Amino acid sequence: MATEVTEGAQGTLAAAKRVADQSLPVEDRFTSDFTDHDPAAGQPTGGTGPAWFWEQFGKSFSDLERDVIETIATPTKLITIMNLSGTHTGDFLGHAATGKRFTVRNVQVMGFRDGKACDRCGSTDELGILQQLGLACSSPSFCEPDGADEASARDPAQRLARLVHSTRRHRGHQDAPRPEGKWRHQDQSRQQYREARDPGGHAGPRVD
Repeated sequence: MATEVTEGAQGTLAAAKRVADQSLPVEDRFTSDFTDHDPAAGQPTGGTGPAWFWEQFGKSFSDLERDVIETIATPTKLITIMNLSGTHTGDFLGHAATGKRFTVRNVQVMGFRDGKACDRCGSTDELGILQQLGLACSSPSFCEPDGADEASARDPAQRLARLVHSTRRHRGHQDAPRPEGKWRHQDQSRQQYREARDPGGHAGPRVD
């Protein structure tokens, strides 16, 4: 695990340890105005929210593991990047347990003030979880609403998958087919440039 601690961040690390200590009162770990900028549906506001989320998540997934990849501490922030793993042994988004295991990337950013956590934002690859459990489509060709039956169209997992793939196509992600014309000519120009730069064909891998 890589750890980067900037000058003046020792207080943040000490405060983070207190936040993780469930035996301490909430008011000793979180500020009265603690804000979660990325709360889950139904999550209580305030300092009890993060613990509630992980408690609910633990009802859906057992054997949870957090493999921390990198930690960055500053005088006011603690950033944690990890691989999150678990086994699907309970209901998740209306789906019964599959017994399958997942591993996805998770990022947490906790803010601190006066030795207490004051805010939090974070992101988990929820679509990756659904795909690894076999509950969501993994290819754009299977995410088209026109090809989905009524039950699939109502399924929150499938709706999430279609939304993500639609967004990726809108942004020009590589999963989306390239339109004729503009992209074709750009590809030709790149090829001509590579050939001109290295007639022997050793210009290296293509980078779009």
